[in-house]
Amino acid sequence: MFGNFKPPKGYSSAKRKNSENYKDRPGMSAVHLDDIRSVNCCVCFAHPKNEAHHLKEGTGERGMGVRATDKHAVPLCRKHHQEIEDAGSKNEKRWFTDRGIDALHLADALWRATGNVDQMTRIVEAHRS
Repeated sequence: MFGNFKPPKGYSSAKRKNSENYKDRPGMSAVHLDDIRSVNCCVCFAHPKNEAHHLKEGTGERGMGVRATDKHAVPLCRKHHQEIEDAGSKNEKRWFTDRGIDALHLADALWRATGNVDQMTRIVEAHRS
C-alpha cells in the first residue's frame, strides 16, 4: 500500500464552509449565465449554445481557488474558450486585445443588460465594430 489515505483529523466530508457563501456573493446570477450562453460568441459570432468565460484579469475578485463572479463573464464558443484557457490567465488580456475586444467593458455592458438576450446580442455585435 502506498501512503495513508485516511482523512486528516478534524476533516469533515461535509462541504467546505466557504462553498455555500460562494454562490451568494454579489454579482452571481444563474439567469445571467443562461443569458450569456444564449448570446453569440464575442470573437467569431458563432451561434448559441455558447459557454460563459469568467474573466481572470482585471476584475479584482479572484483569489486562490476563487473565480470571478458571473458579472465578469463573456460569451465564447467552445473553440475560443478552449483557446483562451490554453493561453493561460496571464495572457488573457492580450488574447482579447489581439481580437479587438475590451472584455471588461463587454462584461459590464452584458451584466447591465441581463434578462434581455436581444439587447445582449446587439451589445456583442456593437462591441466588435
